[in-house]
Amino acid sequence: MTVDSAALHRAELLLDLKRPREAGEVASRAAAANPSDPQAWIVLARCYELTNEPTLALEMANRAIGLDPNNPDPHLIASRVLAGMGNRTVAVRAAQEAVRLATTSAHAQANLAVALSRLGTGSSAFGHFLPRHLKLAAHHAQEAIRLAPNSTAGHFAAGYVADKSNHRRAARRHYHRVLSIDPQNAAALNNIAKLELGLGRFSRGGAGFARALAADPSLKIARRNVQATLHTMAFGLHALGWLIYVSFSGDASNPETGPFRFAWSTRGEVALGLAIAYGAVAATAYLRLTPEVRAFARRMVSQSWIMKTVLVSDAFMLVCFVLSNVGHGKVTGTWFLYGLLGIGAGYAGIVLNRTRV
Repeated sequence: MTVDSAALHRAELLLDLKRPREAGEVASRAAAANPSDPQAWIVLARCYELTNEPTLALEMANRAIGLDPNNPDPHLIASRVLAGMGNRTVAVRAAQEAVRLATTSAHAQANLAVALSRLGTGSSAFGHFLPRHLKLAAHHAQEAIRLAPNSTAGHFAAGYVADKSNHRRAARRHYHRVLSIDPQNAAALNNIAKLELGLGRFSRGGAGFARALAADPSLKIARRNVQATLHTMAFGLHALGWLIYVSFSGDASNPETGPFRFAWSTRGEVALGLAIAYGAVAATAYLRLTPEVRAFARRMVSQSWIMKTVLVSDAFMLVCFVLSNVGHGKVTGTWFLYGLLGIGAGYAGIVLNRTRV
């Protein structure tokens, strides 16, 4: 084994250990020492792909293609990177070239299936008459399974295509097949969690995203999905709280009773009951999350001044809600109107924080 090949072998081992930055340093030295070796650029392209540097990954893949256009590997990398960059049509062409060069490669067939399915989802009567690109995608996914039935590549592709074709049960079945082969497959864990979230199962979805992130900390999409799940839960709970607040739009102001005095009433009893029920729902939703997701949620709040502001706004709304429902007097209506400002502040904060992550 030459010095260059030994370095590339070490870089590939580091990639397997999910240490792409270290692998990239080794591969960079190998590429600089022997710039005519396409394998060095292929390994370097994989490193940049895993460190989320798509422009550099594509550049390295194209260098490898220029040196050895008949090697399917750089075409595969280019296809994945292009798809991630949103250039889906060109990604399909790169995937088709990889299949042309390696017809019997399950990975090439699976990659083409995923690339084709990214061109758009299918929506038709009872799942029939799907668009042509999804039919082709399903064909290539099945071909990948036929070529390597014990590999995760074909089953994952089949699950991805089924999901895009709105066949959720089939997608779940294929993803579970992936996990039966590789229980720590982060991409399958992430996609199953997305299916759970689509059914409104926030706790299961959040737990699934956390498992995917634990299996592969470099999987940025899993992190984004955990954040999206928590934001969706936060918005849902806030919307319920806002509904309860505006349901008590009438106020108990009465100029004859003076500025303000506490006075228990049926209205106050109903408000207290709804507040307790709301608190129980919010606490249950939070406690049903796994400890890892709860910790993630706490970090999200502690690291975001926007979410801290939203919590202050929530506390202010609660004070206004109490004062406007257990008090009588001229100022109760004013406090109720002040509390309405919290709805706008809370909504703006949640939306703003979601766009920043």
